[in-house]
Amino acid sequence: MKEIKDFSPDVIIRPIQFSDLKRIYGWLKQSDIIESILLGKRINALEEEIKWFEKYSKDDTKNVFAIEFKHHHVGNASLFNIDKFHGRANLSIFIGDENCRGKGLGYETLRIVLNFAFNNMSLYRISLEVLEDNLHAINCYKKIGMQEEGILRSYVNIQNRRCNMIVFSILRDEFFRANQ
Repeated sequence: MKEIKDFSPDVIIRPIQFSDLKRIYGWLKQSDIIESILLGKRINALEEEIKWFEKYSKDDTKNVFAIEFKHHHVGNASLFNIDKFHGRANLSIFIGDENCRGKGLGYETLRIVLNFAFNNMSLYRISLEVLEDNLHAINCYKKIGMQEEGILRSYVNIQNRRCNMIVFSILRDEFFRANQ
């Protein structure tokens, strides 16, 4: 897969590469990333990340993208559980570079990836789950036009604390209506 072309001058979405793994591994050791993305699980060695990459490379139900801001890899976005028959997939996103958070990159990445999913992959529905206390992400999802579908009560265990997840989704026509 090639990089996703869009009209954003500073944000480029491209396929993840082997050379990105060391940087990603560093991000996955950050406590906020462990909590919000890995949901309390830890990646203990770079070798685990390399094994994941080798497995991912052969999986046609996943697309993992590097988020580049001004030509620097600053995070990842992923479409996974891609079901072409039903036209749906799940989405995840994180900005690993702490200096790039709060600059609208999450929103811009969502816009680019959702546009790609609906236009280029012919998907109809994209959904995601988010910790209920991740208000910054929740506001971003609402701003792009995602709808809250429900709460998964006590769904994950993070540091011996049961946490709820909120399910959001967006349909193709909702995305294009909200982002004309």
